[in-house]
Amino acid sequence: MATTTTTAKTARPGGGRVLEQQASRRAELVEAFLELRPVLKRRFALNLEHELRDELHNVTIHQLEALGCLRHHSHTMRELAKELGVGESATTALTDRLVRQGLVERGSDPKDRRIVRLELSRSGRRLVERLHESIGRKSAAMLEVLSDEQLAHLLDILATLSRSLPGCSVACSGDIPSSSRTTTTDVAAE
Repeated sequence: MATTTTTAKTARPGGGRVLEQQASRRAELVEAFLELRPVLKRRFALNLEHELRDELHNVTIHQLEALGCLRHHSHTMRELAKELGVGESATTALTDRLVRQGLVERGSDPKDRRIVRLELSRSGRRLVERLHESIGRKSAAMLEVLSDEQLAHLLDILATLSRSLPGCSVACSGDIPSSSRTTTTDVAAE
């Protein structure tokens, strides 16, 4: 990018000033984004139902991420570590705590009994489903202020960001639809 900037500055007199203004505007926008993130996070967290807060009292954010990964199917320790982006030893410690809390169970792989598969226990599945439903309700309420067109643009932006992050997996939090570009027409048709 530095090469492009240098070329642009030398190609047009005064072009450097325009680029500096654009960079300054971009920095202001990034700063505004950084300021909004914690505000949205706090407002969203405040709306969690009290009964879920009590149930989640002893569950860390990392444990919630692991439970989210196990929501749709079981994982081996290695698969879960890869999804979470942490080492297998950290995943083992995390899993041990989830097993002690009765939220995850270890089982054998039907194809190879040497492989241990992790899956949600009955109470873990209930907790994850209740949390998912609560988050869905809170998200819907928060997104009510957006028009269908604004929501479609927001989804498009979030999908673009998800795809652009190196080494980031979206398998746990929900895969980006294959037709990642949601149009206003698509939203309106639903």
